[in-house]
Amino acid sequence: MHYYQGREQILKKVRQLAQLQFNSQSIDIFPDFTANVAKARAAFTEVKKRIHNRPNDQYGLIYPAKLRIIFIGDKREFTDPDKAMEFVTYTIVASMQRSAIGVCVPEWDGLICWPQGFPGTLTKTPCPRYIYDFNHAEHAYRRCDSNGSWVLAESSNKTWVNYTECIKSPEPNKKRQVFFERLHIMYTVGYAVSFSSLLVAIFIIGYFRRLHCTRNYIHMHLFVSFMLRAVSIFVKDHVVHTSARLQEFDAVLMNNFTNAVDVAPVDTSQYMGCKVTVLLFIYFLATNYYWILVEGLYLHSLIFMAFLSDSKYLWGFTLIGWGVPALFVAAWAVVRAMLADARSPESGPLRCPLGGLNG
Repeated sequence: MHYYQGREQILKKVRQLAQLQFNSQSIDIFPDFTANVAKARAAFTEVKKRIHNRPNDQYGLIYPAKLRIIFIGDKREFTDPDKAMEFVTYTIVASMQRSAIGVCVPEWDGLICWPQGFPGTLTKTPCPRYIYDFNHAEHAYRRCDSNGSWVLAESSNKTWVNYTECIKSPEPNKKRQVFFERLHIMYTVGYAVSFSSLLVAIFIIGYFRRLHCTRNYIHMHLFVSFMLRAVSIFVKDHVVHTSARLQEFDAVLMNNFTNAVDVAPVDTSQYMGCKVTVLLFIYFLATNYYWILVEGLYLHSLIFMAFLSDSKYLWGFTLIGWGVPALFVAAWAVVRAMLADARSPESGPLRCPLGGLNG
């Protein structure tokens, strides 16, 4: 309506009614567009033509001159026609073209969720931050062929992926390195002092015959379990410092999660000492807790079963302290060997988890 008086009367009446409805639908009445508003809305005409034939995408002009586009659930609003055209051209239209020629689909490879890859290009993604030993400033790579499929490794029928940059550790943090070196010295000295003290205690109990009794025999078994635990820690440190380089360990870790990694093959025999060390450590750690349990059982027997012979107790307690942990650790070793080592040659051996075993 272009008549000023009639338009003002209608707007005045609408303001008095507050809310105008027709067939339970609200009706909004706005003043006629000014020349500037009409010009601004007309500037979006070409943009609307570009997305007019896409039924799955919604768009509309919002008063006074704002274009709203909903593309795959993503709502965008534009007041600049050039930016709206750029979004339509490089996002919506490009998506239509990619759908026509096919793309490498996003997928999870066990370590990284790979994004969509475009035919004939190298796709890269940042090294995951949830892998502590990775170099988080670098990237992993995959290649998408011209047919829209991920390139396979030549040595196997599995997807090619390159984690070389991820397993190249950045320059070590000197403060952090000094901290762990000091920590290593502290717990080594602590275990050495504990071992020496327990050795002296065992010698004293064994030398003086007056100290020979069931209670002290149980104490000696507990002391021996702590000493063997300390020895397993020393052996673990020796195996770690004389085993393969850190990069080889990381390469093995990669083989657990990926299908094909560009790293040199690793000799599986070098991990035998590591596996034995882990097995012994877990066993001696378990005997520690079981001999502590035996101490409690012995005190309980003194109170509630005083009429039984101490010599019978000792054989039963020895079986509990050394035998029961052996059963659980043996079962764990068998399951570990069956599930972790019985794998295809391409997947490689399981990384030996020595780094965090200090008890």
